[in-house]
Amino acid sequence: MQYVILLALVLAELSALALAVALAFGLAGDSRAKHACYTGAVVAGIIVLVLNYAGIRGLLRRLHDALFANAPSETIRYLFFLRYPLLCLTLLVSLPWLATKTMPRLLDSLFSVSSFDLFWIGTLCGLNSWSIMVVMELVVMYGPYRFGGEGLRLRPGWLRWLAPMRHVLYALLGVPIVFTSCNRVDYPGWGIFWAVVGFLCAFLILLLTAWQREQVVSAGTEPSHLLVNGSWFRRRWNADEDEQQPDAPKPFVLLLRFLGPGYYDDQRQQPQPGHLLALCLLLALGCLYVLIGFAFRPSGGFGDVFPALGYLLVVLLLLVWALPAASFFFDRWRVPVVPALFVTVLATYGAANTDHFYQTRAAPADRVVSLSPTEALDAWLEVRPESSHRMAVVALSGGGIAAAAWGAEVLTGLEGELGRPFTESLHVLCGASGGSVAMIHYLDGFHAQRPRSPDELERIRRAASHSTLAALTWGVAYPDLWRLMAPPVMSWFPYQDRGWALQEAWRSLLRYPDATLHTIRRQIRNGTVPVPLFDATVVDTGRQFVISPVDVHRAGGNRFRACQSFFGEYPERDLDLVTAARLSATFPWVSPICRASRDSGGVGWHIADAAYFDNYGTVSLIEWLNTVLPRYTRLVPRPKLLFIRITIRELQFAGALEKEKPGWTYTLYGPLTTLLATGATSQLARNDHMLEALLERWADRGEVDIEVVDFPLRIEAPLSWQLTPESLAEIRSRWADEVSRGEQWKKVQQFYGR
Repeated sequence: MQYVILLALVLAELSALALAVALAFGLAGDSRAKHACYTGAVVAGIIVLVLNYAGIRGLLRRLHDALFANAPSETIRYLFFLRYPLLCLTLLVSLPWLATKTMPRLLDSLFSVSSFDLFWIGTLCGLNSWSIMVVMELVVMYGPYRFGGEGLRLRPGWLRWLAPMRHVLYALLGVPIVFTSCNRVDYPGWGIFWAVVGFLCAFLILLLTAWQREQVVSAGTEPSHLLVNGSWFRRRWNADEDEQQPDAPKPFVLLLRFLGPGYYDDQRQQPQPGHLLALCLLLALGCLYVLIGFAFRPSGGFGDVFPALGYLLVVLLLLVWALPAASFFFDRWRVPVVPALFVTVLATYGAANTDHFYQTRAAPADRVVSLSPTEALDAWLEVRPESSHRMAVVALSGGGIAAAAWGAEVLTGLEGELGRPFTESLHVLCGASGGSVAMIHYLDGFHAQRPRSPDELERIRRAASHSTLAALTWGVAYPDLWRLMAPPVMSWFPYQDRGWALQEAWRSLLRYPDATLHTIRRQIRNGTVPVPLFDATVVDTGRQFVISPVDVHRAGGNRFRACQSFFGEYPERDLDLVTAARLSATFPWVSPICRASRDSGGVGWHIADAAYFDNYGTVSLIEWLNTVLPRYTRLVPRPKLLFIRITIRELQFAGALEKEKPGWTYTLYGPLTTLLATGATSQLARNDHMLEALLERWADRGEVDIEVVDFPLRIEAPLSWQLTPESLAEIRSRWADEVSRGEQWKKVQQFYGR
């Protein structure tokens, strides 16, 4: 009966895993990988059935008996008990394939590393590989005490051959990651050198762990051979000595005794010695984990020295220990591990009432109290008496770091080519998601009457395209992981999460990192800075959330009526510009949905990415124009308006028919795919109608001369917050090509009389 239960659990976990992976591959568009997952799950299920009920006959039986000295049914049981170490092993080996073949736009940039990054990657690959080895050996060694039966036993011949080589064999698990990373560096030879040094550093940690264990046990305890030969570190050991009680920490002994068989030896009245070695290794890894987290934190640390792939390997290292430890405990009672952990996390989350927050500031006492859209227009016109007839407005679309880099490339390119005529004519910028990140970098040090030097413009381009993926993955490996594991602890640090880490990385790249909405508000009142509109979405109401230094909620009439705004909700508060960009760029699952800090007053609305409502920055920009154009046309007869749209894709309806979609599988994720596709096309249709209405209202009647120009990127850039060198070169080349022979650039030149 116990084998039937084990079989059901194996099939259930295989089915859940296959479904999750197949869904991910289906959404990523890789049908071959998706079908491979289904096939693998079916084949695994058939193998389990055959092994369990047919008793392993013929060739399979002979192969099994050549490897193992135990019964086939026992091997089946231990395939289940070892499922999580095997899963981590598979993930470690297959990560390069997953990143480069199935989801390249999301994961491929992880492998864009420097030569020295290979040191950390090699170290963590080695620690992951050898941790998997230790965990598997612990399960095999103490499984009979915990679960009964004869256990999993290799033939003595295999043991004699594998034991001295197991470190080398397990180290090979990290080779695919190291090899893929080495292929991306400029000097592969140096990459290999640092990777080897990293593996040696990982082995040094194993030696340190073995030494640590041998120092805390009594002389009569046999040296451990689980990691390395423990007798190397013994000053004195005699097999004829009376065996003594190990000098393990009392709390550790009491804990293992409470956990029961497999942890504590009741006959010898002492903990199983392998767990003491595991404790020593965990202490060493814990020290390394804390050291990495503190030294390479985004704010105040050396964030650019540690690679994003390293943080992913840190998370995997924690999973290598946590999941097998949980399964070793729960499998005794056949309790599914993932549901048990899920219920535990939900319980602690509910008890701690933990949420994600963004921090607001108290509004300064000397703030500009009133600044409506028309007042901002009057301030803009006041300092431009000779060039007031020409206005430029810009909409920047979302799209991760590609949108940020492309937006900064176009804006700095326009300023570099046109100079003061462009900066003086620039009246408003509206950004969504990654486009908002381009805005904060472009506005950093902006002055309408003083165009910046080529070196300063290049600094802006580098800052906007600079990788912040390492900061993001730091946030996943540290505050967000602790938020999941121990929510009460993170209630003391309510603002720290992966979104906070992302915004702090952006802040470190700015010349004026402490700029706030009220800082820009004062500059807008002086007419020296264009109006920024950061778009976002209110999760609770589904309405657009506009973050701007201007009181858009005081636009009057029907303008901005369908949106909520930061100053409309929190009139006595202030907000950093980097936080405004972070809220606009709350990319699904990458940056967490969050709400205003509890001291903000008002309703704590949850704020999500702008792309849910408008991924193109068009709606708010048209609302702004419809608000200010009546006054603008009264003060300036027949002005000229340049409407610039900066996107990473063409603004047109296009798509390709996806083939080979099996009916029942496509039914599973088809509704989600449809929702995502229709969301994008409905935004395009709405924005086109709004732009047509704007042209009919003002241009067709001859009140304003409006020129619309589009600058699409037209390349498949990464969606993560790290650009590959190839993608960055394509972005630079795309703008150079536009300036040399682009039709849209010619329209811009004609607008400025060039």
